[in-house]
Amino acid sequence: MCNGSGKCQICGGSRVCSACHGRGTSYSGGKYKTDSQNNQNKEESVFSKDQKEQEDSQVINLDCTDLKMKVGESYTFHVTGRTKDGTVSDSYDKKFIAVDSDSDFTYKALKAGKTTIEFSSTDGAVKAVCNITIEDNEEDTDNSYKVSVSKGYLAFRKEPKYGEGNEKGELYTGDEVLVEDRSNSQYWYVYAFKYQDYGYVDKDYLIRSSDSSDDDTPVYKTVKVDKGYLAFRKTKSFGEANEKGELYTGDVVEVRDTSDSTYWLVYSSKYDDTGYVNKDYLY
Repeated sequence: MCNGSGKCQICGGSRVCSACHGRGTSYSGGKYKTDSQNNQNKEESVFSKDQKEQEDSQVINLDCTDLKMKVGESYTFHVTGRTKDGTVSDSYDKKFIAVDSDSDFTYKALKAGKTTIEFSSTDGAVKAVCNITIEDNEEDTDNSYKVSVSKGYLAFRKEPKYGEGNEKGELYTGDEVLVEDRSNSQYWYVYAFKYQDYGYVDKDYLIRSSDSSDDDTPVYKTVKVDKGYLAFRKTKSFGEANEKGELYTGDVVEVRDTSDSTYWLVYSSKYDDTGYVNKDYLY
């Protein structure tokens, strides 16, 4: 069992312990590369591809297969082994954890719950999985907010200032964010679960999740049309140019905003996006 203490589980020393675990790797372009690939002057890494006889004996080892974290905490994995091309890829649920760009193999806990992170070879032949339990951090409970707008959307911005050219996304009522920095008097730096990315939003349109008037129970509706499809729209208006998807009878959506008399804001898992639909075709 790992607890993020920073100690080697074998010898009690620092987590990256070459005597117990071998040498590490670094992250680049979506895959982790070996020390030997990054620096030819170093001796060969534990991830190797130079011997043909090793190609059919790939293996990936983790220093931790069961991990407990608290929201806001980060953990650095030490991954060793051997793959055909000397690289290993990661796969995880971005609702719960995110890569810490400042350090290789380091992940930050975003939301309480149970999840996993999987490390695998490029061909998928070998895998190593860590089960992660994330608990609420009492010190960070005030960091969880929801978007609340009476109409339209809250701009998700690249910089802490107003301007259309500064927008990189749209957040709607009910979308969740984690506040990372409140130092700016108007624009807070947040992590948006919808985009799995960081950016700035106007703080006046955020409310604490704990203060939300609803019971946090999602409302789901099923599409039902006699023929054809229900248009999944960019805005609350009719027109082919406004369509960005097609929903058919049996498709399920999560209702996010019912303030408009005709077009409701919904989340579609089919498109992993929010959009507007005519409420008369939801049941």
